[in-house]
Amino acid sequence: SNFKGTISKWYFSRNKNKLFSPISTTFMDLVRFHLGSVCLGSMLITLVKVIKMIIKAFKRKASEGTSSAFVQMLFACSEWLIEKLEKVVKYLIRNAYIIVAKDGTPLYDSGKKAFGLIFKNLQDVLLLNLLGDFTLFLGKVFVTAITTFIGYEMMVILFLIFYSLN
Repeated sequence: SNFKGTISKWYFSRNKNKLFSPISTTFMDLVRFHLGSVCLGSMLITLVKVIKMIIKAFKRKASEGTSSAFVQMLFACSEWLIEKLEKVVKYLIRNAYIIVAKDGTPLYDSGKKAFGLIFKNLQDVLLLNLLGDFTLFLGKVFVTAITTFIGYEMMVILFLIFYSLN
């Protein structure tokens, strides 16, 4: 397919003056060619949310009655797992939507490509996240140290002023 998103159309266009309303043409491409992908992605997210609601309903019913600690733990673990599954599905579908808009491929093919790209770049993403977290930590330590130093110096100056007045 040769259907690109608005930004792709603008970026890859040689003559920007010949673009005819890229937003409306991209919207029409979405309706004409990719509405099924959007519906499928939304359906998958909704399916996971429905499963999550069912688990919560069963957990509520079990907590009303006299259920064992094992059953309560089982529901808590399943609720945690479904929340993580929901996050993963949302992340994969969001990346698949990006590839649908960029390449014009169906959601399934775009999802496979997105998963492959994420898995291939997993080491880089993890390293970047760790480096970013470490940089933020150093920034927080630096700001705290500078603020503490300035506060201490101001207290010393105020003490000296107060002491010299008496």
